Amino acid sequence: MPYAHILFFIFAVISSPTAYPSQIVKASWYSEGHHSRMANGRLFDPSDEHIAAHRTLPFGTVLLVTNIENGKELGVVIEDRGPYIKGRSLDISRAGAKRLGFLKKGVVRVRVTVVHLPERRKSSSHRGNEPAANNELICSADD
Repeated sequence: MPYAHILFFIFAVISSPTAYPSQIVKASWYSEGHHSRMANGRLFDPSDEHIAAHRTLPFGTVLLVTNIENGKELGVVIEDRGPYIKGRSLDISRAGAKRLGFLKKGVVRVRVTVVHLPERRKSSSHRGNEPAANNELICSADD
């Protein structure tokens, strides 16, 4: 997704009410050793600050992530699955963590707002791209 689209979606969420409430979740960043394909088939690039992973949100979902400790914000796109550590809801690329100011800390509480949720596909042949139920949009059962 071009970055101009991300900026447009962030502007849209700031200027109009969202259908999805913001949630506070724990976020971490991808490890240095993750240099493979993401769940959506693309190669992972740790220098791309707009890449994020979530266990259930559909690929292409755009989120506005705000570090609660310092107020820094970043628009990210769900392109991968994870994190798979109990209590964490979002993985962000190393560059994204640096931009949000939690690279050294590793795990931080963030406010997450869904800016854009892709339409459901008519075919469910693309595993992992079905939207989560609205009441568990960001948080998962073990968070």
